Amino acid sequence: MIPEAGEDKTTIKKDVDDVRKNVDEDRQNMSNISPGLALVVALAALVLGPLVARQFAANQIAAAKKQAAAEAAATARSQAAKTQETEPPLAPSAAAELPQDNTLQHEAPPLSEEVRPDPDVNPHQKSATDSEKV
Repeated sequence: MIPEAGEDKTTIKKDVDDVRKNVDEDRQNMSNISPGLALVVALAALVLGPLVARQFAANQIAAAKKQAAAEAAATARSQAAKTQETEPPLAPSAAAELPQDNTLQHEAPPLSEEVRPDPDVNPHQKSATDSEKV
């Protein structure tokens, strides 16, 4: 069983086509970047990567703190506004004050004395002797 001449040519053509395909694949897989340049870039990324990441994290933390402070200030302002709207002022205004009747505001005399208070004197005011005692 000797192969014929026609069969040899077809097998040779197949082998040549396979070799060409393999060479084309090898050329496509080859990189145009030099290994020295790739090494320098990898080392730079290894050194600068953590520094850039740390700076990025610091910026993110600062922005979050700033936003939290702004939200706290806005909340405080809104709470203050709500408090002013819902609660009346602690001291009434001067126009709202009513004249006081001295007859209703008097103190009972001590049990040991039968002294009537002077109706012209307001018992809630400190006398000169009270201020000297303090």
